[in-house]
Amino acid sequence: TLTAGAVTLTMKGSGTTQTIGGSSALTLPTLQIGSGNGADISVVVSQNTTVAALTFSTPDKNRTVTINSGKTLTVTGNLTLAQPTKDNMASLLSVGAGTCTVGGNLIFSGSNNSTKRIAKIAVTSGTFTLGGTLTWMSNSAVATEVITVGTGTVNFSSSITQGDKSGTISLTSSGEINFNSTSAPSLTFGGGT
Repeated sequence: TLTAGAVTLTMKGSGTTQTIGGSSALTLPTLQIGSGNGADISVVVSQNTTVAALTFSTPDKNRTVTINSGKTLTVTGNLTLAQPTKDNMASLLSVGAGTCTVGGNLIFSGSNNSTKRIAKIAVTSGTFTLGGTLTWMSNSAVATEVITVGTGTVNFSSSITQGDKSGTISLTSSGEINFNSTSAPSLTFGGGT
């Protein structure tokens, strides 16, 4: 447990994979992936970890967080994925066979229309649960903010609205997307539900 108060812990890249690990579960303050530009950053969560918020900084390089199989990343606040500022780059949360639970909101931030600048959550065989709302980017390209599900599960606890060209939610195999809550959330797109 890092008892440093309301601070931000920043993971900065040196071109090598960094690991959040240890022999017991961790509790961290706000975790930021990257700070400005520089090298690609790859962080592997190999221990059950709770953070107050998770933010991917606006990069000109790749930003990746991978949750190892059987491990859980809990974000009690918001998850913010910033769109890269250069082509062929991505801000990626890879759930793999692990679990990610976001108690707050999922915010995709950025305004560039290049479909080569992607902010993405990829759920392979694990589980991603969003407790709050989903905010799409302010651009007009659907492939810039993406949620994909392979054989895993995505759970939304609030209604999701996809306006014209607001993003992509994709099932690529036998995965599940659930809209489960006492308020009966829904997916609204193009004026239909």
